[in-house]
Amino acid sequence: MLFQNEIFNHQGRKLRLLYASAETGCAYVIDIHDKLAWPFEMPIAVVTQQRAIEIEGEVRLEPSKAAALKRDAAMARIAPIVADHNRPQVFDSKRRSALIYERAAQLGCSERTLHKDLRRYWQGGQTPQALLANYHRSGRSEVHVTAGRGRAPSGNHNTFQLSDSDIRNFQDVIKKKYLKDKRTTVVDAYNHMLTTKYNYMDGNGKTCLKGIGDYPSKRQFRHFLDTNYNLESRLRSREGDKDFERDHRAKVGTIAMDCLGVGHIYEIDASICDVYLVSTADVTKIVGKPTYYLIIDRWSRLIVGFYIGLENASWICAMESILSIAADKNELCSLYGVPYNPEDWPAHGVMPKEFLADRGEMISKSSSQISDDLGLIVTNVPGQRPDWKPLVECGFKLTHGAIHDITPAYDPPSNATKRRGKHYEKDACLTLKDFGFIILSAIIAHNRKAIRAYPHTLKQMSAGVIANPISLWNEDVILRMGALAKYKESTVRYALLPRENAKVTAEGILFRDCYYTCPEAVAEGWFVKARKSHYSIKVSFDTRSANCIYVHVSVSNGQPIRADLSGRSIKYKGLSLAEVAFYEKLRKAVMPEVEHSHNASAFDLITKTKPIVDAAKKRLSNVKSKTSRSARKADTKADRQAELSQERNERAEATAMMERPQTGDSAQVVPISAAKSSNSPTSSKSVAEDVEDKSNQKPNQVTTPPANSATSATNSKKPPTLEELAIEARKRMFHG
Repeated sequence: MLFQNEIFNHQGRKLRLLYASAETGCAYVIDIHDKLAWPFEMPIAVVTQQRAIEIEGEVRLEPSKAAALKRDAAMARIAPIVADHNRPQVFDSKRRSALIYERAAQLGCSERTLHKDLRRYWQGGQTPQALLANYHRSGRSEVHVTAGRGRAPSGNHNTFQLSDSDIRNFQDVIKKKYLKDKRTTVVDAYNHMLTTKYNYMDGNGKTCLKGIGDYPSKRQFRHFLDTNYNLESRLRSREGDKDFERDHRAKVGTIAMDCLGVGHIYEIDASICDVYLVSTADVTKIVGKPTYYLIIDRWSRLIVGFYIGLENASWICAMESILSIAADKNELCSLYGVPYNPEDWPAHGVMPKEFLADRGEMISKSSSQISDDLGLIVTNVPGQRPDWKPLVECGFKLTHGAIHDITPAYDPPSNATKRRGKHYEKDACLTLKDFGFIILSAIIAHNRKAIRAYPHTLKQMSAGVIANPISLWNEDVILRMGALAKYKESTVRYALLPRENAKVTAEGILFRDCYYTCPEAVAEGWFVKARKSHYSIKVSFDTRSANCIYVHVSVSNGQPIRADLSGRSIKYKGLSLAEVAFYEKLRKAVMPEVEHSHNASAFDLITKTKPIVDAAKKRLSNVKSKTSRSARKADTKADRQAELSQERNERAEATAMMERPQTGDSAQVVPISAAKSSNSPTSSKSVAEDVEDKSNQKPNQVTTPPANSATSATNSKKPPTLEELAIEARKRMFHG
């Protein structure tokens, strides 16, 4: 069934139903595309069997004031003709001609004008809107043809008329130059085109630009570019699809459209904090800028996990931030000295269905631990597309914006590229723990703060809800509780903590320059076995604290064993592994000096003892003996007893001499330096040199003693033996 003004197809033509009467059994239709069409009669039985179709262009935009005036004037001209009392007679050609002739005479206009008005009225649906002029069809369809008329250009030249070759020149330079390189401006492309396409060779063989008016103007080139290449196609070609999608794409919809509710998607990312920190033990030493990880729930904007440390952005830091979701928040707050309130952590222990991260550390092979042990999904967004995880990207800006004014040594990113930028690191005074307090306080403040532009639901708007991350989580978690999974800290820790090999030694379990021990290791005798041979074991560790590690062994029914710092490394208690590495680096920095000092001491010892050893060897070689080298040990016991007796006698005699009072001259006070000089064998020779000189004498050679010696008479008759020389040397060494 058709209704008035509906359109249907009949024998390849599109017809509009103008009038139908069941009494007469006839209907009147008109061809909507025929420029000379008039209504004609059709049996109603045929019309009722047709099916209506939809065509585009039925709805017109609001007309301008001038167009509305023309529409109203046309409607006023034909209103008496199409009045109801003239229907259906007006559709009959003879009756219509009489009505048109009479109306034209009344208005003083031509019948042709009324013909156009009636035809548009009936073809357009018998409404005043059908009489609107089709201005959108006006103008020339060829967009690159130069207008022939208009204001004459200034100067004595004509406007350059574009031809097909000029259009090809435009297209060629745009595709090969302008769209290929974002550095090329419109002016650069235009100048390149003139240089290569619109030149001539003069009589001197010089290439010159054609005369004015013989080449396209810059305005013509720009008009062709804007008309034939839309902004999106230009940006995609010049900057690439990734840059366009990130910086220039249309922003329709919200990020919550692909999110089912709280706990469905957690966004995770890392950044470098723009703050310089100092060492915990020595505040004069700057340790650089820390790494900052954030995990944000997409639906509620709640910050559910974080990491602050000196480690570079890596899988280990990502694991630390995920582990903080299930960590004991009371201990976490106590670690940084922040007051604990359980209402600030409504998502404690709740893991998402999906982690959304970039193609960084979360694409490493270690990320399979999340899927294997906890059954979670890790989704990596395409490279250079931070807009796919906008909440965590903006989360860094929010926290930085909250702390930049209250944090010493905050170094804004713009200062890095600024010429003669300020040295904010000179103000560094915060330790890692101090900065952790500021970041944790900023996170709690963010979770409590109301969100200005949150897309409220109708229910929330009706209830007057003031949205903040904590309230949004608490409201939606009731609907999502059956779809969320909650894990204990120990489960998450065992599944997500990084795992490496540690070495079992006699001193303890060595891991990253720290020694650890545990009762199980002592009971099992690990360290005793390690005295013979070191061996490796698998451990899990937390980079934020060097206090303990978790050993993977089979003696604990499948559960890891906690090993704490031993006495050798207790000095590192309370520090992170990054800080331990920093101090170990300082310790190892002085090791070359320690090694040099050790080598210098050994060198001095060898240098001082070598003359004594050489003299003894030479003395032995000068003694002519027929005894073999092996036979020298035959009388070792007797010789040792004789030597011991001689040594005891010498000590006893030396003691008696020291105790016996001096006769003759009264005692004199002698300076220590003079006494040492007088007691030495000679003023310039050492004992070893004196012994060597005497040992070099032949056995039968007579040694002339000093003139003032009391025993000169007896010594001149008999040369001293080797034993006497040794005794004399010992006396001088003992008294000197």
